Amino acid sequence: MSPLRFLHLADTHIGSQLPASPRTVGHRGNDLVASYHHVVTNALRDSVDFVIHAGDLFDQPQPHGPAVTAACEPLLRLAARGIPVVVAPGNHERSTIPDNLFLQHPNIHIALRPTTFRLRIRGVTIALPTLPCLRREAVATFPEALDESGWYPGCADCSILVVHQAFDGAVCGPNDYRFRAGPDVVARSVLPAGLSYVAAGHIHRHQVLQSPIDGTPIVYAGSTDRITFAERNEPKGCIQATIDAAGRVRHHFVEHAVRPMTVRSIDVTGLSRARLQESIEETLHALPPGALADVRLTGESTPDRLRGMALTQRTRRLRPDVSLRVSMKAIEILPEHTRLRRTAAMGRRAFDLLDAPHRDLDVCPVERLDRLPNRRGVYTLYDRAERLLYVGQAGKVRTRIRAHLRGRQTNAFGDWIERIARVEVRPAESSIEMTLVEAELIRRSRPPFNRALRSTRPGGYLVPQPDALGQLVYAREPDSDKPAFGPYGSEREAARVNDLVCSLVGVALCPPPDSALPLLNPTMPATLCERYYSQCCRGPCAGRIGASDYGRLLAARNAILAGEDDAVLAHLEQQAAETGEGSQRGPWERSLEYARHVFDRAREVRAASRLMGQRLALPGDIWALLQPDRIVFMDGREPDTGTNDYDAQPVASNSATGQRVHCSMVPLYLLAWRWASTQHA
Repeated sequence: MSPLRFLHLADTHIGSQLPASPRTVGHRGNDLVASYHHVVTNALRDSVDFVIHAGDLFDQPQPHGPAVTAACEPLLRLAARGIPVVVAPGNHERSTIPDNLFLQHPNIHIALRPTTFRLRIRGVTIALPTLPCLRREAVATFPEALDESGWYPGCADCSILVVHQAFDGAVCGPNDYRFRAGPDVVARSVLPAGLSYVAAGHIHRHQVLQSPIDGTPIVYAGSTDRITFAERNEPKGCIQATIDAAGRVRHHFVEHAVRPMTVRSIDVTGLSRARLQESIEETLHALPPGALADVRLTGESTPDRLRGMALTQRTRRLRPDVSLRVSMKAIEILPEHTRLRRTAAMGRRAFDLLDAPHRDLDVCPVERLDRLPNRRGVYTLYDRAERLLYVGQAGKVRTRIRAHLRGRQTNAFGDWIERIARVEVRPAESSIEMTLVEAELIRRSRPPFNRALRSTRPGGYLVPQPDALGQLVYAREPDSDKPAFGPYGSEREAARVNDLVCSLVGVALCPPPDSALPLLNPTMPATLCERYYSQCCRGPCAGRIGASDYGRLLAARNAILAGEDDAVLAHLEQQAAETGEGSQRGPWERSLEYARHVFDRAREVRAASRLMGQRLALPGDIWALLQPDRIVFMDGREPDTGTNDYDAQPVASNSATGQRVHCSMVPLYLLAWRWASTQHA
């Protein structure tokens, strides 16, 4: 019997950058479709026996018509030839694929839940346990999902696991980021023995890992085309594999040609308008044929030099074969007098902006990073013109800076790393000291690449409503005279926190009716819902709880969200510990664990918010009286230096010299969210 052959592909992302209008041609989304169709056409030509798609067939959970047609037509061609197709929905599809008539062919198998598909081909039984992407707590739910699929060792001649997950040890990105232990990173050690092959998706770079149990290959096919500029140096293709008579799988990567991607950086500092246009034209002429180019302008300039350059029209005229994107977000736009003043001040250390002492600075050229001690601190990066480029912090500064330099073509800034000439490091005694110094330097000096990295999406808050049910609504900016809980990173996170805490305490989530509530009018009929019967709500809308008792539930919910009182949460944790089964964590335990995280984060934010408007003394080498992880805050009044009471907020002083540190006003509003997030990540 000849070996069975199968195709393994993943992360086609059909619909990404694909126009909804079929009249549009030459669009980037058409490249992704062409690469996908090329892989399937070759599979038909080579007469494979079955095909595996390991997730993210579509780029969105609700694809438009052209994307559905482009994705389903190749699958239907395979199915019509009698070739089974197994698809595991990915995270971009939100672990499911919408029903449509194109995917109803009996040879197309889509795992909407953990399922084991069994194929009988030329006398060989193949089991394909297929898991939709586990988008939350994958570490805890992966073994349960595999059990739910119905697969067990020895159930077939060959077993192939189809997943769309990140396994520990996987590498991605221009800086070779390696996935390590985390709630959504599946450990390879949990893979059971008895598998012949793991067909994985989600990581866009082709690579092969191994199970530490029995050496089963964990193969990432990678994306069929370059989705972002972070993948510009990665080969793209698919996996072709064979199954021999003993059930062993042999695989090899088949690369195909895709459009080249390149990033170029142009420093506009000091360039006239004519010289800048010449630089862009020189960059265009040097691009390879048909390239996707990202030109990133950096440096300092004035508005009149950049206005009305018509870069798009110039590109189409000079290089019609090139798709060019020009980014100006890293340019510092300054009035002429400000630019001249800053140019005259070049060479001054950024740490001179601080009132805290910095005589322990480590300074070295970028070629001699071995001189830097590998310790905790805040670092600044300068170019050859002594212009401050970036301010950062790290627990091991030398390691972090070397990581920057290894990724000379970073996704955020292109080749800006090439311009680093000098590094300065200020040692820090604690993580909070690093955060404060970094925030103050960024606020005062506004380095261009810190501003380019800054997220433009603001956080939000949960604000109680003045109704009998005490509902919480999401708001970007709450009123200063009303209570609010947060901040939260997104509306989705706020909704998750609200749902969890309300369910644990028993508070209603339904919108209040227009008329009087049953808890105020017991004669109204009951309108109980599913949350009541699942014991997530005490039923105030149906009069199942009195107004005073329900008010206590609202107070308990607010105390947890504000980080003030965890008595109810501690009681629930004690009940879970008494009724739990050993160390195994179920959904209830995981909910309590996340609620504890919410409470601890709120407590830290509340503690940091109390420091608003105060001044601080940063511990340094002269402060022998300070503990290494302690930082002293003080208000504008002169404190009593003889007291050790933290509430009195003493300022540290050196008993030998009597020297004190009087720092500038620190924007502690920048600290609150970041500090709480990093301490309980």
